[in-house]
Amino acid sequence: MKIAIAGWSLHREFQEKRISLLDFPKVAAVKFCKYSVNYVYVVIATPYSIRGWQSLTS
Repeated sequence: MKIAIAGWSLHREFQEKRISLLDFPKVAAVKFCKYSVNYVYVVIATPYSIRGWQSLTS
């Protein structure tokens, strides 16, 4: 069985600009030994907070 790491697991890292979405697979492989990743739509869809995203979609 292979276990993937979800983008949501590192959402604070993305929000605080410590890592980029493009670096996510490398970070997952090197830091967590996971070679399968799952990009979560909320993380990809917006650089804003959830509250800010809701105001954009209203």
